[in-house]
Amino acid sequence: MRIFVVWDLSSSRVRELLGGLPTAITQLPATAAKPGPVPIEWEIVIPDTASRPVARSVIWRGIQRADRVLVLFDGDQPSSSIGWKIGLALGWHKPVHVACACPSLPRWAQQSALSALAMVPVRDAQGVASLLACEPVELPAPEPQRALPSGIHNVGAIHDPGILLLCPSGTVGNSLRNMAQEILFGCYFLPDEGLHLSELPKLLKERSGIVWVLAPDDCGESVNTAHAVVAGVAEASGCDVTVLRAAETPTVQDVQPRELLFRSVAEYRQKLMPSRPPPEALPPPSHVAGAGLVPETSGNIVVAPHVLADIEPGHTPPAVSVDPSSEEPSLDKYRNRRVHILLALAALAMAIAGLLALRGTSQPPHPSPAPPTQPAKSQ
Repeated sequence: MRIFVVWDLSSSRVRELLGGLPTAITQLPATAAKPGPVPIEWEIVIPDTASRPVARSVIWRGIQRADRVLVLFDGDQPSSSIGWKIGLALGWHKPVHVACACPSLPRWAQQSALSALAMVPVRDAQGVASLLACEPVELPAPEPQRALPSGIHNVGAIHDPGILLLCPSGTVGNSLRNMAQEILFGCYFLPDEGLHLSELPKLLKERSGIVWVLAPDDCGESVNTAHAVVAGVAEASGCDVTVLRAAETPTVQDVQPRELLFRSVAEYRQKLMPSRPPPEALPPPSHVAGAGLVPETSGNIVVAPHVLADIEPGHTPPAVSVDPSSEEPSLDKYRNRRVHILLALAALAMAIAGLLALRGTSQPPHPSPAPPTQPAKSQ
């Protein structure tokens, strides 16, 4: 069994723990499903220094090739970079074990999506071995997609389900959330009562896109880390994920090349607006029961004739965007057709006038009647 380890590179405590794992744990104990012990093949990426970054391709390839993923947090504070990798592993349907290198479980581990990871505290290799003997956490298998039923090919019958906004709810986050609600036209938020991993695929499937806002929060970095898990699952599931980060928030290495950095509320508003088309570009809502569309790419542009759909009752399809590049040719074609029709009507009018004139000159004039004759007078 290949186990890939995701860990906090800045934690010396986790680094020391990883040094003895390959020799201390060489196999998994026998279980009811597997009567014999299972040999372990460890894959641990340890850079020379904590400041040296690890290539994203190395992490992604390690997660995708692994049979299981072991995640090790530091007990002092969470990390959004680790949360993003957890989300990728779950989105790729990898079994995940999550541990925290500390004597007892910290309070931030109970935050939203982090509480759904069944995180446990570990002190040494024996604690890691006990964790690996337990059942891992994983997302349910994806539901099969079925073809669009006959007769439902009208893009105008598909309404916009809205964007899922991942944003802290602290002092700074509240103002950002309120502004996003005005710009994103009815965006959705994670439920306040907590999140179960089994509900996450359906929650992401019913949204047209994800906007992940990294901003300071009163609860520290735990909220951003919990949102990172959801954003990572969305990314691995093929959703459209937009990342906006405040300048005073720690960077997430894996998403830093594509993030939109903002230093003020005005800059946040400016960079948030292009993430969604205006309402007039979206098709009108309809109550036609039927299917939703699955985007062909990671964006939210959908081509209607070549899509698959889930036709379960109550399913809400993703948004359908209008391609601006296709509007100009259509407008030019309409104008040209209008000019041609006007020219044809003018030519027809001229032809009718010519025929009428020709008909008037070809007919002979009518003879004038002779004056009446008067009888001769008698002499």
